Amino acid sequence: MNSNEELSELWQSQPVSDVDIAQIKQDFRGQVIKQRCYMLLDVLGMLPAILLVWLGWASFSPLAAGMLVGLGMVLLPVVGYLLWLRRIAAFGSASTTTEYLHQLTRQMQNNARIAWLTRHSAWLTPLFIAVFYLVMFVRGEMTPDRYPVVAGALLGMCCLMAVFYRWALLRERRFTRLAKQLAAQQRNSVS
Repeated sequence: MNSNEELSELWQSQPVSDVDIAQIKQDFRGQVIKQRCYMLLDVLGMLPAILLVWLGWASFSPLAAGMLVGLGMVLLPVVGYLLWLRRIAAFGSASTTTEYLHQLTRQMQNNARIAWLTRHSAWLTPLFIAVFYLVMFVRGEMTPDRYPVVAGALLGMCCLMAVFYRWALLRERRFTRLAKQLAAQQRNSVS
């Protein structure tokens, strides 16, 4: 027996773990449901802001209303982009392991992009709100009794968003690492 035959025999004698197809399908279905729920939340998340502007329109100065409309015009494409990034997991279908692995790799890359957006929204949101209230303060459109309330809300939001930023950063790193691992696994399985 030569070394190739010995190696082949050793390889053939290795234990093989069975793939639980039912579990994979269940996990896949769970991802589909989760991503569809996230998509619904992305869209519904716009409703409170729209209602706030709609119901409080008369109380806003033209500048404040313009800033809020401008923010809305920026956020609509961002929400559209989030929905586009989630589409693979929400509406994809994979019939083979290779297709599933490819789809999972693409979704991990998209999840890293979503985490990147989340991370940057964590510092942009308090910045926008601070600028908004600073403009209102400078223009005299905010009464002095509101200063402590606004300052407290901004401080609380900054603390919350710092935690949110860290969480998104860790998610971005994790999804990037997973995407690279899956891509390497795909390359290795092809060669």
